[in-house]
Amino acid sequence: MNLVTRTVDRFLSRVDIPIGPTELITRVIIKSITAAAERGVFLELATFDDLMAVNAQNLDNWRPLSTSWQPGIGHANNEDGYAIIGRNLEGQIVTTTALQYLDWRTADFKTEAENLRFFYLNPEKSKATHEACKVGEEGRGVLSERTLHTGGGWFHKDMRGRQLANIIPRVSRAYATGRWQVDSAFGVISEANCAKRFHERMGLIENIAPVQFINSPSYPGETINLRLVRMSLDEIYKDSVRFLLDFDSDAVAAQRRA
Repeated sequence: MNLVTRTVDRFLSRVDIPIGPTELITRVIIKSITAAAERGVFLELATFDDLMAVNAQNLDNWRPLSTSWQPGIGHANNEDGYAIIGRNLEGQIVTTTALQYLDWRTADFKTEAENLRFFYLNPEKSKATHEACKVGEEGRGVLSERTLHTGGGWFHKDMRGRQLANIIPRVSRAYATGRWQVDSAFGVISEANCAKRFHERMGLIENIAPVQFINSPSYPGETINLRLVRMSLDEIYKDSVRFLLDFDSDAVAAQRRA
């Protein structure tokens, strides 16, 4: 059994897919993990504590993670979310991503973000001095549903140019839609990356509203302009089918071997 097959089998042995189109989800997981392995990155499920440890070890090229991903401070817990890490052949962690399940059927993104409940279990106790979040009116009533918060992404500089930003979000969302009954997935990314259509590469095709982080622990003393981006469950499934049909899993690997 080769290393790619062992990586796929180890990942699948840790996942349970009780809902959704099981065959589609399983095929996306297998193709994603195989494509990453062909690029020298071996994916595995991890905890939020693992994610925080990787972040702490790479602060020279990665800002402190948003408090929304911090166990005990934000809502990150391993019952309602997970991290995925990728290692190179030497075992060094070279990429991360994370996902949280949020039941907002009696809330919405604008309310939760501006009240800072999106970032903290107890905002009044944990928020930074003068910390605030502002969301454009386009975000009012949006994500009043069962949704997946995606983020926590980081790539070691040696991993750039390997299409990993196209691959890793697919395996993360595929597994999540088989684990929880959801209506959508969303992320909050920089305006600069939106201008480069980075969110579309990840499949988050709905560019919804401006978001400002003011004096957050990740950007102390700064006001950062971002965008709220989203995709529906139907779009997740359609994106998964396109990924299976259109993504050339071995393209970059072949170029590297040439």
